[in-house]
This record gives sequence, C-alpha cells and structure tokens, in this order.
Amino acid sequence: MKWNFGKIYKKIRKSKNISQSEICSDELSRSTLSKIENCKLMPSYQTMDYLLKQINMTFDEFNYLCNEYSPNLRDKLIHRIENVLQNYDEGELNSLINDCIKYLKTNNDLYLEEMLNVLLIDKRLKKSRDFDELSKELAKSIWKKIKKSEEWYFNDILLLNNILFIFPFPVINELTSKLLDQLEKYDNYKDSKDIICRLIINLSTIYLYNDDLEGCNHILEQYSDLIYSTKRFDYIAIFLVRHGIVIKNKNIIVDKGISILSNFDENDLLMDLKKEVNIYY
Repeated sequence: MKWNFGKIYKKIRKSKNISQSEICSDELSRSTLSKIENCKLMPSYQTMDYLLKQINMTFDEFNYLCNEYSPNLRDKLIHRIENVLQNYDEGELNSLINDCIKYLKTNNDLYLEEMLNVLLIDKRLKKSRDFDELSKELAKSIWKKIKKSEEWYFNDILLLNNILFIFPFPVINELTSKLLDQLEKYDNYKDSKDIICRLIINLSTIYLYNDDLEGCNHILEQYSDLIYSTKRFDYIAIFLVRHGIVIKNKNIIVDKGISILSNFDENDLLMDLKKEVNIYY
C-alpha cells in the first residue's frame, strides 16, 4: 500500500469538488486536515473514519485506491485461500502454499501463519482423507492459540471450522454452544453467510457421524433460514437430506435433496449423501 494516503485523500476530495471547510465543518480544524493531506500527521482511527464518511468512501475502497486500484498482496492471498478451501484445486493449493511461505519470509503475519497451517492440513487430508500425525500437530497448534482467547472473533471461527474434525466428539459437544453463541454475533456481518453455513454443515456432519441425530437436527433447524437464503443448491441439498434422515422422511431425502444434486450433476456429493442415507436412515 502507498502510505502517502494523505495526498490520495486530498486528490479524491478535490476530484469531488469538496473544500477543506466543507470536510471539516465543526469537527476538525483546517490546519489539522492540511497536515494530514500533506502527510505531516497520522490521523487516529476516529478521525480517518470521519474523513472517509465525508467523501462517502469505505476503508476497504480507500485501501484499494491507495494500492493503485488493486488489492494488496495480503488481501489477494486471503481471497485465494478462501477460494481454494471451498473449491479444491491441487495445482492452486500447491502454488498458494508456496506464495504464503514466500510472503511470510518478509512479513510477520500471525493470521496468515495459521492459514498456511490450514492449507498444509488440507493438502494432507486430500491425499489420505484422514488426519495423519503431522496434520494433528498443525491443528493442535492452531487450537492452542484459539483456546486461550476469552472471546472468539470471525477469523477465529474460520480457523476453527477447518480443524473441527480433529476433536473427539465430547469436545465438539462442549464447543458447540460457544461456537453457536459467537455465530449469532456475526449474523449481520458482511460476507459471513457462506462461512457460517459451512460451519453449520461441518457441525451437522460430526453430530450425524456420531449418531447424535437430535443434535444434528437442532443445529440444522436453527440455521435453516440462513441456509436457504444463500440459494446454494449444495447447502440446501445437504440440509434436506440430513433433515430427512433425522425426522425419518424419505420423501424429503429423495424427492427434494437427492433430486437437486441429480439435476446439477454433483456426483461426488450425491454419492456421499447416499452413503449417509444407507447408514443413518
């Protein structure tokens, strides 16, 4: 990012034909604004928030402009991580792991260090479909840091979602209520729907595979509206099949859940859900 953001702010203000007096009003002195625009003063968060509102711009957009109309490298890496964890691509996964290692050689970034561990776990899981000793150690190192936090925030939840399957079921039982309580706080947070749905589906998988059908159904029903609101056919199909299993309704399973996946040629997911029906129905 270009850290002469004061000059960039000034350029935006002038392009909108807004005077310093209009920006400042009674909230800020013109001399303070001049110092900021000439990179002689670092504004506080509150001041920067005020200044950006005056030009009708978010922090995200301003950061994008300061980086010459491009996401910064860290944002690009995080975006790629989110994509590869949702849509597995072996080549992209390997490339992303190398790029994260390269980035971390010159940048101290605790979150990206944890996400690199998640990528390494994902790579090993895709090969063996089970947690080997190294994967368990990487997951435990992530959990060790999250566990000591009094409050879990959105990225903590994202990290937890990627290591849930290493925990024994009694531990998951203990974690579930805290996880769901934290999720409620992010109901209105931007871009949270998909991640919350993935977490709910993962939790329902764990409860189903441990024969706790009541717990599985409770989790799914609590978030059924959110799952439908995503309009993602795979999430909806999973919900319908599992809901049909726990309430013993084969029409819901076959006529709705299975038929959705059949129409979209989702063969791998379809095969997995049919196995669930055979085992747990």
